[in-house]
Amino acid sequence: MPITGVVADITTYDPDGVFDVVLIDRTLHMLPRPARLAVLKTMLDHVDQNGWLLIADETANMAAFRTIIAAHTANWATEVSQRGYLFLQRL
Repeated sequence: MPITGVVADITTYDPDGVFDVVLIDRTLHMLPRPARLAVLKTMLDHVDQNGWLLIADETANMAAFRTIIAAHTANWATEVSQRGYLFLQRL
């Protein structure tokens, strides 16, 4: 399985294509709230159908993340939602 890593400014980066897995691991909490939510909104569009979004972040941010995901045009199934972790599959 090929894995590609990218080093970029997450606030301006727009991935090329869609991916089976988008992992955001303890990164979003370092951004101001508006940028944090904008980055998540952008990344949602790059998860392929039946792909996975895996988020590890501060527990205090999870409610806002769920709100952004609920407003997205795709349907999402939550597989894990526990302290600091949110794993969703795009249906």
